[in-house]
Amino acid sequence: MMKPNDRGTGQQDSARPNTNFADDFHRAMGSQGQETGGSSSGGTQTAPEGLLLGRIALERGLIRLEHLKEGLQEQEEAQRSGRPVALGEILLKKGWLRAEDLSGLLEDQARRAEGLPDLPRYRVGERLGQGATAVVYRALDLELHRPVAIKVLREGAGMSEVARQRFRREAQAAAGLAHPNVVRVYDAGEQDGKMYIVMEVVQGRPLGETLRDPAIEERLKIRLLEKAARGVAAAHARGIIHRDLKPANIMVTESGEPKVGDFGLAHLVDSSTELTKTGAVLGLIAVGLLLGS
Repeated sequence: MMKPNDRGTGQQDSARPNTNFADDFHRAMGSQGQETGGSSSGGTQTAPEGLLLGRIALERGLIRLEHLKEGLQEQEEAQRSGRPVALGEILLKKGWLRAEDLSGLLEDQARRAEGLPDLPRYRVGERLGQGATAVVYRALDLELHRPVAIKVLREGAGMSEVARQRFRREAQAAAGLAHPNVVRVYDAGEQDGKMYIVMEVVQGRPLGETLRDPAIEERLKIRLLEKAARGVAAAHARGIIHRDLKPANIMVTESGEPKVGDFGLAHLVDSSTELTKTGAVLGLIAVGLLLGS
């Protein structure tokens, strides 16, 4: 172990060209960012927030890559033993990071987690929604003069190769579909190290909320389910199996049209890539929701 005052900031680490940093980081980390498919209370080998903080520390030359690996391993062991601990706390305790440096890293981490990629073609507006791995913003396509929604993978989640694969899979699956009951995807890519998907804006509310509304007749609710099923059938006809179909992933527009979205767990029939682990629970539309159970 290094002495507390020997923080190993090493000039050779900070001198790497920025253009190669992301590739070097992912290669060096290997499986550290892979998900294990455990419980929702913390089923990852390494917290995405820890990977993000560690990456920023590396970029600034505050720690060495071997320090990050050791810190992440200790974090994982602590999590398995039921004593979760933040990566910053570990690095601080080992003397590889100073308190004032950690404070700055946490501020930068928060900014990056919310940050948007630089996309000159789009004028980004307010946030429409957010989840554990992505944030969705309203935007205007300046070239085609149409409103769009931009879904951006959070930078913390972007440290996980599985999360990146799922995000990429969502774009690939939805981009191959053109159906009135499937959310249209217009564009996708990666900019400034951040992955994004440009898609149709859907104004409305989740299907589950609509099904629970007593003011809507049952026959209309059945019609909504039928239309959603037609969208799913269109995906099946293209060799795309959704595998996470649930009311929360179907929006009902103000005009009453259901739109199936969130193809992050979709399986492409011509692909052998498996992005979920054995035993993972995948959602299905339950008729019981319609009946109020």
